[in-house]
Amino acid sequence: MQFTNETLARDFKNDSLRQSYLLLSVDTIHLNEIAKWFATHFKIADVFWLSTKDDAKSITVEQTLDFCNKVQYASVGNKKLMIVTDVALMTIQAQNKILKSLEDVRDDTVFLLLASNPERVLATIKSRCVIINIPTLLDGSLYNKQLIEQNKDSAKIFEYAEQLIKCKALDEALLYIPLLSAKENFEVTMIALHKIIKDALHDKSLPVKKAYGLLKVLSDINRNVMANCNYSNAFDLLVIELFH
Repeated sequence: MQFTNETLARDFKNDSLRQSYLLLSVDTIHLNEIAKWFATHFKIADVFWLSTKDDAKSITVEQTLDFCNKVQYASVGNKKLMIVTDVALMTIQAQNKILKSLEDVRDDTVFLLLASNPERVLATIKSRCVIINIPTLLDGSLYNKQLIEQNKDSAKIFEYAEQLIKCKALDEALLYIPLLSAKENFEVTMIALHKIIKDALHDKSLPVKKAYGLLKVLSDINRNVMANCNYSNAFDLLVIELFH
């Protein structure tokens, strides 16, 4: 794989990694791919992971204490890599515990923190880390612009996408799905939804939790379609997220 961020790529190549990184993206699968790549390729003998247990919805303070205690272990290799799979899932108490480790990181330790929702990460943690935004496949590009220009229904797709996000009832939403989920419109639909949700997040017309939930679903839909999932079935995820 190749890193999509120049800072991270440069630090890795030059063996000059900083002690604490916070990687942000709604595409949690991509974040974990980066973390696994680090764990496999960086010259570190000791790698420790902190993530939710089984079906738990959050990372507890007890788990975090055990994780942070491992920072004190003597290194078998040159360094220790401490990976948190999603800081946004940590309780406030758990985040405060890991903050203490970030405030006084040992020279032999690198923290790689992943987060799907920056709004749920304490500002004090952000201030201790090099923050890197990892783009998703849907972030703006020249390729996106070309797709929009080439689709004769682009204006209608953007209009329908905006109406879909505003829908209050499932019956109303189903009016927009056929056009938006059509195979020939899929890529422009994803671009439109991504932009509309991000704009709504920025101007606060959508609740933060809802907006990040929808952005996460878009990443999941995109991956499902890339894995040859039916286009209409993939959009069921979006409908579920809108009205659950």
